[in-house]
Amino acid sequence: NHLPTQLIDYLIENGDYNPRTETTFVPAPANRLDRNTTGLVIFGKNAAALQKLNRIIREKDQIHKLYLTIVAGDLERPVRLRAKMTKDETKNMVSVLSEEGEGKFMETVARPLLHASWKGREYTLTEVEILTGRTHQIRVHMASIGHPLLGDTVYGNAKNPYKLNGQTLHAMTIGFIHPTTGEYLE
Repeated sequence: NHLPTQLIDYLIENGDYNPRTETTFVPAPANRLDRNTTGLVIFGKNAAALQKLNRIIREKDQIHKLYLTIVAGDLERPVRLRAKMTKDETKNMVSVLSEEGEGKFMETVARPLLHASWKGREYTLTEVEILTGRTHQIRVHMASIGHPLLGDTVYGNAKNPYKLNGQTLHAMTIGFIHPTTGEYLE
């Protein structure tokens, strides 16, 4: 089963959703992850909750997202990356432009956590915070500074010498203020 089906089954079992009486709404995700990215996804279990979650996600300053990844090379210090991007829909690829260029603005903060060397290559376990939420943002931003994500055959090493099934990218934390209670959830 894929994730939405599992969640719906869970809500039915707990009595939080009845598809026989709820004819206009099906619980759905409020955020998405790129293909081969793992981690947290937020669902709205009723229409009002999903609308509020979608508003929080649209207003970028209302949500805090942290990812964990392994990048190629020795990322020596934290970096704040700011640029514009364009997307080629036919190839499903993003290109990084200068901050002054046309396109959508993206901002990423990457903090090195742990450096390692293996078989003569350097790697860095990195915490990444996205301040905007663009398609392939982390992958293209890190590759643009010479630190592509391990396993990323699109923006990194097309030969995939690591034999990974996708990029090493995990959505580890999502934080926001609960729209009803005002409590910070993380």
